[in-house]
Amino acid sequence: MCRVAEADSFDVRTCPSCGQPKDDKAFYYGARRCRKCVAKETAERRSEKALEDRERIQEEYGTRTSISGRRFRHLEKTAKQQADALIPVTIRHRIGTVMFVLLPFVLFGGLMLARESPAFLLLGFIVAFGAGWAGSKLQEPRDKSVSNLSATILGSAVISVDQQQQEYEQFYLTADWRALRLQVIDRDGYVCGRCRQSIQLGDLTVDHIKPRSKYPELALVLSNLQVMCRRCNSSKGAK
Repeated sequence: MCRVAEADSFDVRTCPSCGQPKDDKAFYYGARRCRKCVAKETAERRSEKALEDRERIQEEYGTRTSISGRRFRHLEKTAKQQADALIPVTIRHRIGTVMFVLLPFVLFGGLMLARESPAFLLLGFIVAFGAGWAGSKLQEPRDKSVSNLSATILGSAVISVDQQQQEYEQFYLTADWRALRLQVIDRDGYVCGRCRQSIQLGDLTVDHIKPRSKYPELALVLSNLQVMCRRCNSSKGAK
């Protein structure tokens, strides 16, 4: 019995962050801290990074509402695609693209011929460097035009999203919504409709079961509303 207890004791480690003794399974391989503490720190770092992204976007574009970094990157990608489709591809740009495509073949040829003489390898590098420089110069005018147009489209898209979010948030300041919100709280109490846990006052939200963004006609329908804790509401999103 003592041997079994001694063997089991080797499987227990104490996490230096939370100070809790835990089984080895609660730790990542080679990690000092338990999985829960690592996940908590990772979530905090992501939250800080997300907040920094929101503040940077808000300062750069002068928006009144904050736009998430994820949504901004989607707008940026869409703007680049639209700009690339609007700017015609010239023969000059196509030649530059072909030069970049041929670079690996030039280098490979130089490596093959280097067995005959090292000079071929040097020649291959010189030709590849020259082709790369010439290709970039040929592509530069169109790339610059695409970049400028993309920035213009992105700026307009960010302003449009900001206006939509302002209109969306103003809804929650109306007297009709505030009165209906109190009715929902009186009906459901302080219990989350998703996790069924009791909710503290600061974490209580009233959620649209069918999201208002997709079903605006149900925005003020009592049967479409439920009490939900802030965590469940955030994870639900607009599903």
